[in-house]
Amino acid sequence: MMTKRSYNFYLQKPWTGRRTRRKGTDLEKAEDVTLGATAMEDDKIKKGVKGPTPADKKKALFDAVRVGDEVKVDELIEAGVDVNEEDGRDSPLYFAAAHAHINIMRKLIKAGARLDQKSRLSEPPLMAAICRKCFCHRCFDPETETDADCSTHDNKELCAQVGKVVDELIKAGAALNACDDQGRTALSKAAKNKNLGLVRKLLRAGVDVNAGRNRFNPLVVTFCEHGVSCGESKAKELCSNAKLIAAELLDAGANVDASDEHGQTPLILAAMHGLSDMVIRLVKAGANVNAKDAVGRSPIYFSNRLRDFRMEQELLNAGAICGDLSAPGKKM
Repeated sequence: MMTKRSYNFYLQKPWTGRRTRRKGTDLEKAEDVTLGATAMEDDKIKKGVKGPTPADKKKALFDAVRVGDEVKVDELIEAGVDVNEEDGRDSPLYFAAAHAHINIMRKLIKAGARLDQKSRLSEPPLMAAICRKCFCHRCFDPETETDADCSTHDNKELCAQVGKVVDELIKAGAALNACDDQGRTALSKAAKNKNLGLVRKLLRAGVDVNAGRNRFNPLVVTFCEHGVSCGESKAKELCSNAKLIAAELLDAGANVDASDEHGQTPLILAAMHGLSDMVIRLVKAGANVNAKDAVGRSPIYFSNRLRDFRMEQELLNAGAICGDLSAPGKKM
């Protein structure tokens, strides 16, 4: 019978040949001397490299796109690099759109870059540009419908380019209604960020106002995200844009009774945040005044809770049923 010692002996891995020795007789750090097999490394040195490999070219293209090196991108395109090859996660065009390198983006599109190629997040290049936090509600003046001063941003130069990037992608034929794996669209991204200017760009380009899953319906996410309550001074700009975006979406034919995963419709969310003007607008658009969320709360419940009598009267006039106005699971 094989003893435990001999069994372990035969299971040992082959010796790697790595030993250490000290330089001279002093106490310097031990020098790592490789005594094992180095034949493969020696062969690589002897062969040498005649030129960059395809992998090297791909890496060089991504590096050039990230830093915005237009000259290097031109050289690589002329050298025949594949502009649609991914680095394991994203495509060069996705990176160019995400970093707002509009000139590089034009070069890649001209070289045959695919506009529908999705990233590791399942987002096409159009969504990459919209997701940039630097392009927010402060960069658009709803009164003049022009770009506002971005001096309050650290990324004001990048911010100024994002609108042009979106225009360029739309002009090149990007799919406006493409969804990611979760069902989000470019329009729902713009509405979520309270980006009035970008919402208007997409609507003028002909985007489907109801594309995507219901939980990411543009009208729903306009109200369900943070910053739609006008009661907070820091959210006044967001609140103003949320109302204007909702008006734009309603005019474009948005589904007024779409709901999120909690069963909350735009009317319920507007009532929850105390947006009386939007409640009136949604009621006139035909929203269901008796809709309830997953825990049984209706718009009239929130109007009563907020003591908003104007909102409550508008809902009652539209046929809202009072019922039990106590909180779900509680008694008044």
